[in-house]
Amino acid sequence: MISSALLLVLPLVQSPEATPSDPAGPMLAAGRRARDAGNLKKARIDFEAALAFRPHDPELLTERLSVASEGDGRALWSQVLWEAIADERGRGRLPKAASSLVSGGVETQAVIKARAAAFKELVSLAKSKVRRNDPGDLAVAWWARRLALELAQVQPGLVAGVAAEDLDPRHRLANEDDWREVPRALEKLWIRAAASGRTSLVIEAARIVVGLAAQAGFVNLKGEAPPENFRANMGGTASNALAQARRRLKEQAGRPWTIPELDEQIAAQEESFTREHDSFGLPGTALSPREWYLVETDCGFQTLRGVAATIERHHTRLVNFYGEDPFTERQGLVRIVPLAAGLESEGAPFYWAAGFQGGDTTVFRFSAGTIEGLGHGLTHELTHRFDGALCPGQPSWLTEGKAVWTGSAYGHSEET
Repeated sequence: MISSALLLVLPLVQSPEATPSDPAGPMLAAGRRARDAGNLKKARIDFEAALAFRPHDPELLTERLSVASEGDGRALWSQVLWEAIADERGRGRLPKAASSLVSGGVETQAVIKARAAAFKELVSLAKSKVRRNDPGDLAVAWWARRLALELAQVQPGLVAGVAAEDLDPRHRLANEDDWREVPRALEKLWIRAAASGRTSLVIEAARIVVGLAAQAGFVNLKGEAPPENFRANMGGTASNALAQARRRLKEQAGRPWTIPELDEQIAAQEESFTREHDSFGLPGTALSPREWYLVETDCGFQTLRGVAATIERHHTRLVNFYGEDPFTERQGLVRIVPLAAGLESEGAPFYWAAGFQGGDTTVFRFSAGTIEGLGHGLTHELTHRFDGALCPGQPSWLTEGKAVWTGSAYGHSEET
């Protein structure tokens, strides 16, 4: 996302007049020469290269529109030009040279005016919320300003007449300790939820505070560091509440799914299953074929089924590597999360890690990819589990180096 400071100065740096140091000038001239020579493909490339430096310049956009292909290409660049010339009310005057080139004027202008109205309403909403200086209201103001900046990114004239502070998404409370209200409010929420039997809500609220506590322990934090006791006190309280709620959920939810049971799900049921289990308040759970591992995830049916079906192959490969299996009586737990925030909500010790291993629990992030690709990361983390049981106290460089090697030292999951 473009920064608010940069966005506010865009109208100042995008003047159509080229200056001696204007890097767009040579590319603009090259594009005109290519167009005059009939080489429209090169002209498009040159004009777009110039637009990289002056993206909302009506002159450059008119030049690009002059070599646009008929149909969708003409409509696209017409819209970009209309957005560039629009003022804070969504109105603008076309350059004379563009009047015979543009298409879709009525529809485009309707969208631009609607965007201008939405921008004005968002700025007004943010102002009204900031005045109250309440943490909840400031969160709304932060959202409104961010969304307003997104709108102005494609229609820069919207910022005309708006003060910089009215678009700055950063907020500070009058009382610097007011940030504490967030974890305190979440604690009150999960206490009430626990009393009323809403176990899923307890888990969701507690995971947020666990994530905040994990972030508090990261090095090189931006801004002021939280109190040293925050992670131990609030984080510990949230971790205990989370553990208790998960035990209750396990009792309420019953036995996890098996692979054959999952395979009986038809396509329509897969979709409903994914929607039903889209939160760790009620995750999808399944057992691996020989019940060596319990898999939990909010990533959906296919991720749950894929990990449960393949995790024992990675375990077996590591048994062959180490020469023994120290976990014949210990079931492992694998949690797959879709975002880095999910790692933090499970207590990740490092912001840069893609996963981590703690005892018999493996947590790994899987946002886009394949089950085969995920297997390499899971093998890495399971190596730490094996090392913790068989090689305690070995140097960290050896522990990590071994896991890097095992995670990449096979071709496909069925290899032994």
